[in-house]
Amino acid sequence: MGVFEKPPFDAGTRAVALALAHCPGFSVLGGGETVAAARRAGVTERVGHVSTGGGAALEFLAGKTLPGVAALERSR
Repeated sequence: MGVFEKPPFDAGTRAVALALAHCPGFSVLGGGETVAAARRAGVTERVGHVSTGGGAALEFLAGKTLPGVAALERSR
């Protein structure tokens, strides 16, 4: 949402993080900077899943096969 490390630019990021933390559904955060912003906002404990793998999470949601998952499936 912006330069979350420096006020006043952190306000938008903090507002989105707090709104997500209050959503009743299952929520997912992905990406290193996103996780850092959520930690700074103090909401990681109220989010369903937190992952530093932003690009991989997007590929998974898009239905692409992830190499690590494919390797695990082959090993069964």
